[in-house]
Formats: sequence, structure tokens, C-alpha cells
Amino acid sequence: MPKWDVDTSLNIAPSSSFNSGSSTTHTAEVTLTNRNSMGFRMLIGRTTMKGHYLVDPGQSYLLRKTRKQT
Repeated sequence: MPKWDVDTSLNIAPSSSFNSGSSTTHTAEVTLTNRNSMGFRMLIGRTTMKGHYLVDPGQSYLLRKTRKQT
């Protein structure tokens, strides 16, 4: 099965816990794949986050979970 990669813009909204500024936009290479059976619909990799975000792998769900849209 072929693997499709596309360049796209990711608009990441600020969290009220960390800043109240405007959202930021980053360009990222996204691989198109069916993730229906996986826990997360999209993963943002370290290349996209490098120089922009610091991730603490020991923490999870620091912000409240949002309701799933139908």
C-alpha cells in the first residue's frame, strides 16, 4: 500500500493554563493513513515541535478533555 505524505499547516490554539495569546501556525509533513483503530487521530512529531514546544513525557492530559464532536 502506498504511503502518502503532504505538507500542511497546523493551527495550534493556546491553552488557558499556559498563555492567553493568539494561536500559532506551523508547517508539518503529515502522513495520510487510516487511524480509526488507534487511540489518537493525529500525532504531532518531534520535528514539528522542535524549537516550539517542550514535552514532559511523564505527564498526560494536563488540560481538561474536550467533548468528542459528532
